[in-house]
Amino acid sequence: MQLGDLQKRYNEITELGAEVIAVSMDDLSETGQIVRRVGLMFPVLYSSGDARPPLAYSGLMDGGTHPFPGTYVIGKDGQIHYEFIGRNYIERAPTGDVIDVLRQLAD
Repeated sequence: MQLGDLQKRYNEITELGAEVIAVSMDDLSETGQIVRRVGLMFPVLYSSGDARPPLAYSGLMDGGTHPFPGTYVIGKDGQIHYEFIGRNYIERAPTGDVIDVLRQLAD
């Protein structure tokens, strides 16, 4: 699970001057369960009622039932320096790739 991998390397990520912000398509109850189960220490945004996170950050598949997972590294300059869009709801960005980009930005 990508969230677990990001949590395991969270100290390394923050030492590189970065922050993790997760966006969940689930509601507060479901998102809270994941946060507690995985022990996430970074912010996780969630859906509320009919409000959903902007789909500009990921497309939909299966008739709109499963979002494509997306991972982005956005620099302090506001530019996207890394973008990964999974081909299905299981495929996630390798955390090592994210760390590599953060190291390049920190140099």
